[in-house]
Amino acid sequence: MERINDKGKVSVWNILKFGGAFVGLMIGAGYASGQETLQFYGGYGLWGILGMLIQLGLYIWLIPTLLGFGYDTKTGMPERGKYRWYCGKYIGTFFDIFVPIYLIGVMSIMIAGGSTILLDYFGVPRMIGAALISIVVMFTYLAGSNKLISIVGSCGIFIIIFLFIVIAYGIISGPDLADANELVAEYDVAVGAPTWWIAPFISISYCVSTSVPFFISIGADAQSRREATHGGLCGAIMMGGIGVLFLTALLANIDAVHDAEIPTLVLASSLHPIFGKLYAVLILLGMYSTATPMMQMSCDAVPVKNKSQKLVVAIIAAIIGTIVGQSTFSELINALYPVTGWIGLIFLICLLVKQIMLHREKKAALAGAAPAAPAAEPAKAEAAAEEEK
Repeated sequence: MERINDKGKVSVWNILKFGGAFVGLMIGAGYASGQETLQFYGGYGLWGILGMLIQLGLYIWLIPTLLGFGYDTKTGMPERGKYRWYCGKYIGTFFDIFVPIYLIGVMSIMIAGGSTILLDYFGVPRMIGAALISIVVMFTYLAGSNKLISIVGSCGIFIIIFLFIVIAYGIISGPDLADANELVAEYDVAVGAPTWWIAPFISISYCVSTSVPFFISIGADAQSRREATHGGLCGAIMMGGIGVLFLTALLANIDAVHDAEIPTLVLASSLHPIFGKLYAVLILLGMYSTATPMMQMSCDAVPVKNKSQKLVVAIIAAIIGTIVGQSTFSELINALYPVTGWIGLIFLICLLVKQIMLHREKKAALAGAAPAAPAAEPAKAEAAAEEEK
């Protein structure tokens, strides 16, 4: 389809696809398992719900902005060094080096979660499970980035449907919501930030700041800027809304899930054992849908000259994921995400500054162009005078 201008029509399907791709990226092992939500929000009891609402507001700002930037810079942003465009030479270079290393860590967390599910629910030894997931992720990456967004988006849509069933069941059947604050204090649930209102900034910064290349690729695929930003808004609202409901379901069942490695599987299995098995499969898809773009963005940051070198880089990443994936899933989340969240706050500040600078430049350009129109009149008068002569 031919690209159209910013004020042209937009495709509802593309908006849903872009939103689904974002949700599919965010809903990985840490999210779909409930472990990430429990650590960053559940530990504050009902105050965590207010933290989730702050997160929703941050999503509504960040995701449309980044997808819009992706559309605007689809031909002007370098293939590498994208963070320098946002953060300047020195801070941007740091992120260009730091983010690919971090993404390998995230990929390993997804593999650790997947191997845990394969072991606990299907009896697959941890090493074999981690190796299988790593191989599938590697082959998906090597299949090509154009297929990647469709794969991730499709997984996200199915996971959302089943996750809503678990959330609805948890909210309806959970007896602990009124006593959530007392139970959280009694069980000493781990937290990922000093306070409930800082938690959403830490949580969203490690998610968003390290996924910039993925957002740029989605925005660049849009037909218009409006389609890119609307897709981002769609994904932001879906993700933020799911987060609020998800936390409510966990708090309503905090007695049962506070010490669970994968809290959502506790809820799903209590609904029905078969449903628990099905949901375990879906969480595996969520882990896969997160691990795959993590490998893509990490490996693409390594300069290669041919397909053979690309294959070697992918194999090395898969080996690292298999080895690190032997660690405990919840401990890896607690070790990696909070530290990266604090670092990611630097990127959010740079993004805000960049947005303000671009707005001022655009405003100045419009102001400078305004007086240009009347200037054409004297030129026309001179031409008329010459004709009369």
